Amino acid sequence: MRDLLLASKEPIVLVPIGPLTNIALFAHALPGM
Repeated sequence: MRDLLLASKEPIVLVPIGPLTNIALFAHALPGM
């Protein structure tokens, strides 16, 4: 997922439809995103 986000030429919006735990862990692991 990290590579996909970094390779995108346009902004990407993440739309979680469940608990935000996975999004929080992703953001914590990659603070520069």
